[in-house]
Amino acid sequence: MENIYIEKKIFENVDFQENILKKGEYEKCDFKNCNFYKSDISDIVFVDCTFVNCNLSIVKKFNNN
Repeated sequence: MENIYIEKKIFENVDFQENILKKGEYEKCDFKNCNFYKSDISDIVFVDCTFVNCNLSIVKKFNNN
């Protein structure tokens, strides 16, 4: 499956436990009041993104190195 590229998008009040964030690159995106609890963010790249009042507890990031 091909990775996506998202630029300058606002994600607000999204529960990424239920709505899995698609793998790819997110540039200059704003995440506001989002729930990433226990989310797998492997193969996701965040470039100049902001996270405001987001739950990033126990986020899973696997590195192939």
